[in-house]
Amino acid sequence: MPSKHETPLRPLVVLVFLPGLYLVLLLVAALSLFLGAEGIRLGISIMRHAPVMGLTVSVSCGMAAGGGVYSAVVAAVQSLKARPIRVMALKVGRQNAAGIWDLIAKVSRRLKTPAPRNLILEFGGAIFVTDGVVNTFDATLTGRTLCISAPLLRVLTPAELESVLAHELAHFTGDDTIYSHYIKVQSVP
Repeated sequence: MPSKHETPLRPLVVLVFLPGLYLVLLLVAALSLFLGAEGIRLGISIMRHAPVMGLTVSVSCGMAAGGGVYSAVVAAVQSLKARPIRVMALKVGRQNAAGIWDLIAKVSRRLKTPAPRNLILEFGGAIFVTDGVVNTFDATLTGRTLCISAPLLRVLTPAELESVLAHELAHFTGDDTIYSHYIKVQSVP
């Protein structure tokens, strides 16, 4: 369980990371413009002696600057779009796996955090929690979601499963899932 000193820092990291990301993108755009302007200036100087070469340098530098600015703007816009996580998994309802849901409820009570809204059974080795949108084979889920690996369920003892659940559900108590609202994830292998 996170200490009292850890929890307040997690949202702070997001508040520092995101402005830092946008600052870097702004600097990339500004540097692209600066280098493009210097390249165009160089091309104009070259035009006095070799017009075709000077024009080629100017146009190339202008296009490179435009490409750098365009890429920075696209990266900034894309970072604002929340994309769902795609997981090779199936949604598991309470009626289909009452034992696991009871164990989740028990661990959630012990950690003093609400139980996840969704449980998905993943066909690989992934175990995670998220607050973001999750696409599975049979559902699109929102809210707190717990993903458990089906293959690992076959090898974990009940005590080990309880420990894994405690670890994952502790992410809800520490605001770790706040990142899933700000950091785009394509898919989970």
